Amino acid sequence: MDQLSQPNLRNILDRGVAQLPKLLPLMLAIYVPILLGIGVLIGMYLVAEIPLRLFFIDPVAEFNSPMYIGLVSNFGVLLWGAAAAVCLFGGWLTLKSKRHQEQAWFLICAGSISAMLMLDDLYLLHEEVIEDHLHISQKFVFAAYGVMVLALLIRFQKIVLSSDFMLLVFAFGFFAISIAVDLFVHPEEFVIFGSLPGRHIIEDGFKLLGIATWAAYLVRTSAQKVLPLIRTA
Repeated sequence: MDQLSQPNLRNILDRGVAQLPKLLPLMLAIYVPILLGIGVLIGMYLVAEIPLRLFFIDPVAEFNSPMYIGLVSNFGVLLWGAAAAVCLFGGWLTLKSKRHQEQAWFLICAGSISAMLMLDDLYLLHEEVIEDHLHISQKFVFAAYGVMVLALLIRFQKIVLSSDFMLLVFAFGFFAISIAVDLFVHPEEFVIFGSLPGRHIIEDGFKLLGIATWAAYLVRTSAQKVLPLIRTA
């Protein structure tokens, strides 16, 4: 038995080693940014004396918080990430077809915007970083995001109008309600049904509906653009 399995193991090892030159560019693309990022964190520790552990710990475990802390927010981030990943991957696949460059760039641009919004939600960029440290109003940030999305819709209007764009209409409506509450309503003044905290139910609830609808639109559109190319390949 050992004599039969040993050549197979040696063959597997040889094949693995043979793959390394081909995989080297991909491995560098993965490892170099991560290592550079860790280097930056070490620099922040040395210069600003921020404890390194704060960059690596899991907040729920560290602060002994209930597992449901940030449940809705985290789910929204997952949806942003799903939309970004599907669009960017679909765009990369479609980019290989010279006849479908417009569709490819639509998916890439939509995926990039989704990734940007995911990072904003994940790290509270528009609240903690941009407004508190860069002193740029949230209203300006929301307006900038709106301009980017509007530019996407205008630039790729033919693709949008040929898709199931009513999902986008619903998504934008949900986002508009959420942003309006965030900008113009004070938490202590917004109570619904007598005692329920309306800010969280309306602002965060409609925001989650908007993210889910945006993600559904992009995943559906990506599938509609990529699947025909796979079938004809």
